[in-house]
Amino acid sequence: MYRASAPAAAIWRTLPAIATPVAFAGAILVGWEVAVRVLHTPPYLVPRPSILPFSIPPDIWTHVWVTTEEAGLGFIFANAIAFCVAVGCSQSRLLERGLYPIAIALKTTPLVAVAPLLILWFGTGLASKIMAAALISFFPMLVNAIKGLGSVDADQRELFTALRANRWHVFRRLQLPTALPYVFSALKISTSLAVVGAIVGEF
Repeated sequence: MYRASAPAAAIWRTLPAIATPVAFAGAILVGWEVAVRVLHTPPYLVPRPSILPFSIPPDIWTHVWVTTEEAGLGFIFANAIAFCVAVGCSQSRLLERGLYPIAIALKTTPLVAVAPLLILWFGTGLASKIMAAALISFFPMLVNAIKGLGSVDADQRELFTALRANRWHVFRRLQLPTALPYVFSALKISTSLAVVGAIVGEF
């Protein structure tokens, strides 16, 4: 009896996971094409998928790069500042009690409401778009990093205290490793939010 090799068996196992979404995407595109043709929808409202590759402007990659630059700079700036603020809050209960409620209040403010102020403060150039991306990317890192740095096990903290570890050693060898899953989760969230912020800033 013939048995497939291990790589071939792995391909056959993963094939449904790849083929199913591809088939659904193809069905959606075909339905889209048929609906637009049957309903005689003007191309400026809903273009046909068959003409989309030929209607892309030649300088689109220049604009994509500008948006990527805005989102990337805002992402780096926001996450670096937010992590530093979170470290300060983890080392000072007074700072956490003072800044954390303000951060939560600002987080609930829609970016669209703040965008006009960013234009007034930073102009219509690159800076206002970077600030829009940074503003929306700031709070996931701040909230997650504060939660991660404060989630140290009490027994482990007592062990470090018994060993007379100073604050720097507690942070570097205990708090930071504990907070890394929270930090990476915040970075994952902020990646998409930075792009949204840059696009909102461009609008």
